[in-house]
Amino acid sequence: MELALPILEKVFNKTLRLYDYKLSNAQSEALVMASRFFDNFVKSILLDNCGIEDKKFAKIINSLNELSDFKSIIYRNNQFEMESARAVMNLLYKKMPFHLDELVIVNCRISYDTSEYLIDRLIDRSYLRHLALVNANLSERSMSGLCEFLNKNRFIQEIDLSWNRLEPNTWMQFLRLLKDNRRLRSVNLSWN
Repeated sequence: MELALPILEKVFNKTLRLYDYKLSNAQSEALVMASRFFDNFVKSILLDNCGIEDKKFAKIINSLNELSDFKSIIYRNNQFEMESARAVMNLLYKKMPFHLDELVIVNCRISYDTSEYLIDRLIDRSYLRHLALVNANLSERSMSGLCEFLNKNRFIQEIDLSWNRLEPNTWMQFLRLLKDNRRLRSVNLSWN
């Protein structure tokens, strides 16, 4: 079994940052094991173009769920499908102050069904302050769910839905909601 040291060396200020770092199965297992043995060794992860598949990411997320103060996932250019979405739900459903603050999914291989599943679960219960679903295969149904999420969620302050290539009429309900929303500080709808 490979040691977690190469991965743990990438942790700075309790943030694991991996850019273009091809995470082997042994290294991802080492990361899972580190989560079990070192409580709160990370508060956030940034994984960009690491060749991570859905099943592997789900396993990593499930291990991070054991940490009591884990706050942020920034996940770019990897695969995010149903197993990952289910794993993220465990983090999203944690009560305050142990909740997830930030979920950023950018340019990941994600299906319409997974996006809809994720958004449907956000409506149920979430303390997110920052949500980014960039180039995330959002659908008309997803947008209805996001509108419901914005109506119910008292915590969300930033939302990024750029590069989803939705038709203009899909945005009408969302834009009407923005008109009366006083919680949101930042909204990015570019390239739609």
